[in-house]
Amino acid sequence: MANYSGRQFKVGISTASLSSQALGTATVSGTLNEMRLTSMNDIAFEAGFQRTDYVRTGRRVQAQTDHINHYGSGTWTWGFDWLCESQAMMHTLLQQICQVADASASAVVSGDLSTLDYSHGLSSGDRVLNLVLQSPNVNEDRHMHSCMVQDLTISMDANTNAGRPSMSGTLMSGYKPVVAGEGTSIVAGTPDYAKTIFDCGTTTVAGDAVVLQSFSVTLSNPASRIGQRATTGETDGYVRAGNFEVTGSMTYKLDDLAMGHIDEYVAGGTSNAIVVSQGTDLHFNIPTAVLTGYTPSYADEGAMVEVTFKALASADAELITVKMT
Repeated sequence: MANYSGRQFKVGISTASLSSQALGTATVSGTLNEMRLTSMNDIAFEAGFQRTDYVRTGRRVQAQTDHINHYGSGTWTWGFDWLCESQAMMHTLLQQICQVADASASAVVSGDLSTLDYSHGLSSGDRVLNLVLQSPNVNEDRHMHSCMVQDLTISMDANTNAGRPSMSGTLMSGYKPVVAGEGTSIVAGTPDYAKTIFDCGTTTVAGDAVVLQSFSVTLSNPASRIGQRATTGETDGYVRAGNFEVTGSMTYKLDDLAMGHIDEYVAGGTSNAIVVSQGTDLHFNIPTAVLTGYTPSYADEGAMVEVTFKALASADAELITVKMT
């Protein structure tokens, strides 16, 4: 029997071209770009089952027929934590969760965000993803098709990975992953992104320049499976019916300006603009944010404060703009 190293497994993600791969179809379309990870997870299969112990009277030992098990009427998820190095991969994830056609310039979420069609069999647009986990055993590849990005956290810290941004999040599908040989090539590509928090010359809260140590923002746009397909129990597509939530945190120097932000929070708070920007290639703009808490740190090397926030939309104005090019 072969012994495998974790380094032998590969991850590939593509945007499905629904004109050639209708939503719910277990084929791969689009370019499978490699997501290089320090460690990878398998797909979580457990929630794809409905299991019930329906124990009846007449005996003290549970019978085999008392265990009800159905595979296919649930969901499958895959979590990741990735150090950003590929613009193509960053744009793929941003496009899916932000519901935009192209994130190569920027991804803008507006206050009038629409509800898109994610019905089974949809054959136009590029609205879902393919995930392929390539195994050294050619018969044990995993293909999770028609995926939705449920949440995406972008973070960077001056004391971690030299300030490089990371992305972490969860992919979900309501369709059974295919466990078999998947022969589509995963394109390694050349790393083409190396911007850091140190490149961000503009870091402001309510227009006040802050000395930033770390920044994290989470985009949450979860999809739910809807209905079920006959014979398989798989979903009849998805619906994104809940609110698009943007939350995050910033850690910066606890100076007089930061004291003013804390005072404002304690007094009931008003909305503040938050900007973290390098200018042309790395940019986060939240025009209307409310502070939701703070945690000071009184270390000998200098006092800092972590401030948490939530983005709000003023009428139909932008909720957040993310630019990673």
